[in-house]
Amino acid sequence: MKLVIDTCGDVHGVYSDNLANLGLGPLKVERASSVEFDDQTQCWQAKLRNGKVLSSPRREQVVAQEILVVEEDLIAKLAG
Repeated sequence: MKLVIDTCGDVHGVYSDNLANLGLGPLKVERASSVEFDDQTQCWQAKLRNGKVLSSPRREQVVAQEILVVEEDLIAKLAG
């Protein structure tokens, strides 16, 4: 899990239940993607807000890819 602190002191990252143990204060959670099974392709797809679609027959692979892409996009956005 990567956490990024912006110039205002806000902490950004992909949600994990482990965040509750860090004592960061109140959370603001926004959906970054939608993971659903596609009947036609018989694969799991993560549809990201930026238009990217990730696909795999295994849901856990799509979720792992999704986390990497969202973290990379977040870091690039805040470095910006």
